[in-house]
Amino acid sequence: LLLSVPLAYWVSGRIIVPIRRIIQGLRKVEKGRFDVRIGPHFIEEYDTLATAFNYMSAQLEESLKQMKKDNRARRDADLRLLQNQIMPHFLYNTLDTIHWKAMDHQAEDISLMVSQLGRMFRIGLSGGRKFIPLHEELEHAKCYILIQRACQKRTIEYEVKISAAIKAYYVPKIILQPFIENSMRHGYAEGFGEKIEVAVSAALVTEQGSEYLEIVISDNGS
Repeated sequence: LLLSVPLAYWVSGRIIVPIRRIIQGLRKVEKGRFDVRIGPHFIEEYDTLATAFNYMSAQLEESLKQMKKDNRARRDADLRLLQNQIMPHFLYNTLDTIHWKAMDHQAEDISLMVSQLGRMFRIGLSGGRKFIPLHEELEHAKCYILIQRACQKRTIEYEVKISAAIKAYYVPKIILQPFIENSMRHGYAEGFGEKIEVAVSAALVTEQGSEYLEIVISDNGS
């Protein structure tokens, strides 16, 4: 009996101390310290618990890092969004001021170009949308045509041959204006006629069972 008391105390100490380590580790995790790790032990059950505890701590630590990273990215995105909102607002106000100043001085051509440029910017930005209805895209192209009419010495005729139903279809924004601009810039050399004729048409085309929207930009250039 006398020998069994210290033996029992020694054995219980070998078992209780590791459990105490786990409890201490859990308390540290509870306080937000996710870098706590518990060493291995010869008792198989304790070793399983220690492995699970270390895995849990590592996962929590990784999740916390990811959360901080996501929050930082969200804050940066919010800041960029705010900047993107401020800059167009400032631009619109400036263009509007130029427009009214031009009207005060009866410079109607400048007023027209500035107002159309402002509309082009509004449609081009479109609140960050990548796709817009075709009628908005056509309006964007028309603004460009009106600006060119004020700048060009030649007569510009612009025609849109698209049904109202098709104008409601969504398209990637700013797909017409670059083509029209290239047509005017490269299709009409000096002395190539006195008139620029540009036409935009669109139709639904079915090919091999698939339906798609075909937009055609034509001109009378070279």
